[in-house]
Amino acid sequence: MPISKPTTTLDQTDLAIIKAFQNDGRQNNREVGRQLGLSEGAIRQRLKRLQESGIVRFNLVVDTESAGLEFGALLKISVEPGTTAAFLDVLAEFPQVTYAAAMSGRYNVFAFVMARSHRDAAETVLNKIEGLPGLNELDVRVVSHQTKHAYHDTIVTPD
Repeated sequence: MPISKPTTTLDQTDLAIIKAFQNDGRQNNREVGRQLGLSEGAIRQRLKRLQESGIVRFNLVVDTESAGLEFGALLKISVEPGTTAAFLDVLAEFPQVTYAAAMSGRYNVFAFVMARSHRDAAETVLNKIEGLPGLNELDVRVVSHQTKHAYHDTIVTPD
């Protein structure tokens, strides 16, 4: 699976905009512009470029337990060489799979499943994921307690 690198170069202003929205994604462009001494239009243009290049995305973070999603499991998956991209594409179609990524090592796919119950998660794992073509090995680890979930854990630094 090819890994593409963004072609957009980040400068100190871009980094400041990213940091401002990481601290509070609900603030508007005018507010961020005021903090950084820039116009609302300048923030809007830079943010549009950052979004179009795929460097930044805006997402809503949901407290899963409060939303009734009380079961989480980490999946370490080994798939046949050459099937990783297709396997990940299929995983991404399941609404219960909230994270899917290729990785190195014995398990070359990592996924996270969130569900309302153990039964709902088992339905996804046993009846959907286990039957996917290319799967060699599946290691399921149930999350018993979550201490931290950093929704803005990526720190961007200039080259």
